[in-house]
Amino acid sequence: MTVKDMKKNVKKVWVFFDEFNTTDELSYIKEMVIDRKFRGITLPDNVVMIAACNPYRLKYAKKTVKAGIKKEDPNDDGLAFKVKAPNKSMIQFMWDYQQLRER
Repeated sequence: MTVKDMKKNVKKVWVFFDEFNTTDELSYIKEMVIDRKFRGITLPDNVVMIAACNPYRLKYAKKTVKAGIKKEDPNDDGLAFKVKAPNKSMIQFMWDYQQLRER
């Protein structure tokens, strides 16, 4: 079998990064998805990268506490979950599908 034949039979490997903007390791994600490298090593051609990020979303209205101890988190910024801004070079490859709504 020749190298050319071997390349024809190589299957694609799909790598999916879900909620990538909730990690502190955004630089690694950017390097793999945009630069197609990991720690400077070029990724094989059969590796396909895809990623999904979370939007900035505010929490639902807070419930009123009528009795008991009111617990407040001093680090609460009102977001439903912590998200980080993606690298600027990634933004051109991002699509905003908005939020699904009931009909």
